[in-house]
Amino acid sequence: MKKLLAIVIFISLFSLYGQSEVFFSVLPDTQYRIIERSDYRIRVNGEYKGHVYNENRGILKVQREDNGSFSVNGTFYVFEELTKDGSRRASKVDEINRTSFSLYSSGEMIIDKSFSYPLLRSFPNYGSEAFVKGDKWRAFSEKVVLQNNTVTMFPTYCEYTYDGIGTYNGIDVHKIRAKYAVRYNLGDDPEGNEALKNISGTHDVSIILEVETGRPILFRDNMREMHSFTNGGTLEKTGFTLTFFKGITGMEKGQLADRLLDDLGRDILDEVDISESDEGLVLSLNQLHFVPDQAVILDEDKSLLDSIAQALKKIEGRTFFVKGHTADIGTSESQIELSLQRAFVVVGELVKRGIPEDRFLYAGMGGTQALATNETEEGRAQNRRVEIVILED
Repeated sequence: MKKLLAIVIFISLFSLYGQSEVFFSVLPDTQYRIIERSDYRIRVNGEYKGHVYNENRGILKVQREDNGSFSVNGTFYVFEELTKDGSRRASKVDEINRTSFSLYSSGEMIIDKSFSYPLLRSFPNYGSEAFVKGDKWRAFSEKVVLQNNTVTMFPTYCEYTYDGIGTYNGIDVHKIRAKYAVRYNLGDDPEGNEALKNISGTHDVSIILEVETGRPILFRDNMREMHSFTNGGTLEKTGFTLTFFKGITGMEKGQLADRLLDDLGRDILDEVDISESDEGLVLSLNQLHFVPDQAVILDEDKSLLDSIAQALKKIEGRTFFVKGHTADIGTSESQIELSLQRAFVVVGELVKRGIPEDRFLYAGMGGTQALATNETEEGRAQNRRVEIVILED
């Protein structure tokens, strides 16, 4: 069965005075992934501080509503673990953000402010008109700036130009240019960051869509922004963001769980719990022991990782998200750090056993997701665990 595409831009063509007229309409698949990779230079108070390489990865599910709109729900993973040459290693997840929004065929999005992602909403916005090469149109989008865990939101006015059909990597594509200015002053968002005085800047975006299928191939956003703060400080960002789209084949979680049990052996259930979650399929390693207060796995437990690695190698095209958990003892900072180190050690052990490093994400959850009471040793033991989530990506 042919794999479904990520976000399909439906395109209808017909002749009008010798030109091809084009309608664009956003028709999301039932499941898709968005990857935003950013590379930009940072200046703080005028002083160059280096490059930032980060990635936002959204894994989203879609349901069509009776009114023709789409309900979109999912998770964005945020991390800054890209190397300068763009190669990937195991990536530390800095944030996990849920999102939920309504999406319309024009590209317009309706989303509650309590959700911080996506950072750019209603973009691209195609309206309902048809276009020929050289046509321009304007539409509103909405920009989100995240600083100190505070959401600041404001509208932007984008101008689009349809540049017609060209080629990209040997295939026929539709090319669209978009340009928008960023203008924000303190108070424009009454609930925004009170320390943010103003933002100014420009974004020039190239949008490339495959002619044959309408599939979006690439958005490239060349940007420059200056952020000024009430304490007199400044932050300047100059660089670009690449946005990619990919369709996802839905995971049959029950079937995958049965396969894992067959590969691991049914007697392993004393050491591994397998369960379903919104993110994917979860393997909870509840009998993987570490040296107390250290990220050192006891030698007698490493055979368990041999079996898990062999089973995971048989799973193609999925990302493995390793989460470390601790009991709620000590400071939250020490819990997060220890759980992060333990997750990283497990990733390293699985990489040693032949799983490519770039298939892993990892994070430390500390004691924030307890399974049992921390008042008893038995409960604390249950809370000390490592989970491997097979993401539905």
